[in-house]
Amino acid sequence: MHVRNKPLLLVVLFLSISVVRAQNYSQYQWTVYDTANKSVSDNFICDIVFDKQGTAWVTTGGLSLNKYANGKWVTVKSKTADSLVNGWFKKIIIQPSGEFLILGVPGKLTFYNPINNKWRYENNPDNVQFLQGAINKNGNILLGGNTSRGGCLFEYSKNSFHLLQDTLGDIFTIQMVENDNALVSFRNGTFRYFKNPNGTYSKLANKISNLAFYSLKKDHNNTIWGTSFSPMKLQYFSNNEWYAVNNIPESVYYDFNGSWQYCSHTLNMLNNGNKIMGTQFGAHLAIEVADTWQTFHLPILEFDGVATVTVAPDSSIWVGTWHHGIYVFSSVQNTQHKKIDTQSLAPRHQQQIRQITPTPPAKPKVLPFKKMRAD
Repeated sequence: MHVRNKPLLLVVLFLSISVVRAQNYSQYQWTVYDTANKSVSDNFICDIVFDKQGTAWVTTGGLSLNKYANGKWVTVKSKTADSLVNGWFKKIIIQPSGEFLILGVPGKLTFYNPINNKWRYENNPDNVQFLQGAINKNGNILLGGNTSRGGCLFEYSKNSFHLLQDTLGDIFTIQMVENDNALVSFRNGTFRYFKNPNGTYSKLANKISNLAFYSLKKDHNNTIWGTSFSPMKLQYFSNNEWYAVNNIPESVYYDFNGSWQYCSHTLNMLNNGNKIMGTQFGAHLAIEVADTWQTFHLPILEFDGVATVTVAPDSSIWVGTWHHGIYVFSSVQNTQHKKIDTQSLAPRHQQQIRQITPTPPAKPKVLPFKKMRAD
C-alpha cells in the first residue's frame, strides 16, 4: 500500500512546490515611506537591511540611520555625524556581535550598536571611502572603496586592514558565495577570491568575467546571477560561461541612448528562491514566477530608478529609490503597511497620476528620454 501511494505523494509534492513558486502578486499593494509622510530622513535610499528581530534599518543620503519597527519610524543620528560633512551612510553590514558596520564616510569606519545606542569610529588607511563590503562566517570583512589613486579592496579582520588589490578600478559589489569564497566585481572585471582555512583571503584571485556587475547573488542551487554594468542585462554563470537573460517582458524596457531594452540594476532573491530585479531607469520590478517574469511599475514614478531591493521576513518587498523614498510591495493581508494614496502622492512627486495596478500595461509607454537629451 505504501508503494502504491508513493506516486500520489510525489504529485502532491510537485504541485505544492509549483504553487509556492507561482506566487500570486495580484493581491499585492504599494505603500510609500518618504520625507513627506515623515518616515525616512531623506528620499535618497542607499541600503535596506533587516536584523534578527525583523526590524528594518535604512541608510539614506545624509548621515542618518532610519529604523522601522512595530509600525513606527525613528531616525537615529550620531551626535558626531554633524561634523562629518563629507560622504553618507551607505551600506550596512551586520556583524555576528549584532553591531552594525556602516560604510560611506571618507577616512572612517562607522560602527553602531543598536542595543545600547552607541556609536564609534575607526580611521581608514589612506583616507579610503569604503562603499561596498561583505562579511564571512568567521567575521572577516572585505571592503571595497576609493582613494585618490582609484579603487581598492581591503580585508578587515581583528581591527586591522590588509590591502588585497588596488589596480582594477572601482568596486561595484562584493558577494559571499559557496564556502565563503568572495566574488568582487571591479570596473575591469569580476574575480573570485578564495577563503583560506583561517578565514582570511589571499591576494591571488580567479577572474570569472570581463564584465562588471552592479549586483551579484547566488540562488538555492549555488548558481551565480548578476546585473551587468554593460550591457545592463541580467546574467547567470554556468559551466564557466555567462549567459544573458532575454525573456524579460518588454513592459520594463526603456529608451537608453537610442536602444530599446531593459536596464537591470539591482538583484535579490525571494524567500522561495525566485529572483527579483530592479531597473536602473523607469522604476520597474521584474519578479521571476514559475520560469516566467511578472513586471510591476512603481506608482507615479516615471524617470526614477531602483537603487536597492530587499525582501523582508514577512515576504514583503522593500524597494529603495534614488529620489522618492521607499516603496513597499506587500500582500493586502499584511495590515502593517497601508495602501498608497495616489491623490496625496502625486503632488509630492509633481508627476501625472497613474492608475495603480500590479498588472503592467499591454503596450509599453515610450518615454520622452530622447527629446530631453536633444534639448
